Amino acid sequence: MFQNKSCSGKISESQSASQASDTITSFMLNSRIMLINMCCLRRDIKQISMSIERHIESYEGDIADGKRHGKGVLIWKTGYRYEGDFFKNKRTGKGKYYDKYGDLRYEGGFVDGVWNGKGKLFDENCTLRYEGDFVDGDWTGKGKYFDKDGILNYDGDLVDGKEHGKGKKFDENGKLRYEGNFVDGKKHGKGKLFDENGTLRYEGDSFDDNCTGKGKLFDENGNLQYEGDWVDAAPNGKGNLFYENGILGYEGDFVDHRNTGKGNYLIKIPI
Repeated sequence: MFQNKSCSGKISESQSASQASDTITSFMLNSRIMLINMCCLRRDIKQISMSIERHIESYEGDIADGKRHGKGVLIWKTGYRYEGDFFKNKRTGKGKYYDKYGDLRYEGGFVDGVWNGKGKLFDENCTLRYEGDFVDGDWTGKGKYFDKDGILNYDGDLVDGKEHGKGKKFDENGKLRYEGNFVDGKKHGKGKLFDENGTLRYEGDSFDDNCTGKGKLFDENGNLQYEGDWVDAAPNGKGNLFYENGILGYEGDFVDHRNTGKGNYLIKIPI
């Protein structure tokens, strides 16, 4: 038979807690790089939108009361082309934009010439880069980002082109790495982080794109490793460390991912 024995006092550094912090920091860094890539994508797509608004070269299609109304094709002097619905001279309804090379760049809804409703955006290589909702030309509602190879990067809620609400982040291989809440393009609120093998590694609170609040860390086998307070992606405050078999090994204070301060080691000794 065995019993737990508590040992009180100041506790030295813990390698386990340090490894926990390194793991979380790596996750957050990769996620920030993905966010930068998404911002670049949004900028490129807006440049497309600006470049196609030029003087009209020609129009062929339906006319009512001297105005473009119904189905038609509108061509700009730059060579960009619109095919789709018109309502009282405005591009309203379903339509498609083509660049000067004849490649499809946007397909979806329009209101008064502005992207609204469901739509798809394509890059210069005809690769789908965004699919989802638009409001007044911006990505707002439900949507998906894709990288230049067509691999899904993000799937979830958007406001003004930023992740906001519930969503999922994927890595360059299309594997899920984060699932949870976003605010203004940053992980904020409840969420989960996964490693490249799909194993849950962190579950808990995030604040301003950092693991901050209450959270749990799991090892590569999915076993609970740490549970407690977090600040800036590191254990800080009160927390517990666990053995691989799930048995509590330490409970107490942590400072910058190390068990330092007041605490108890809980060990099993034969009786």
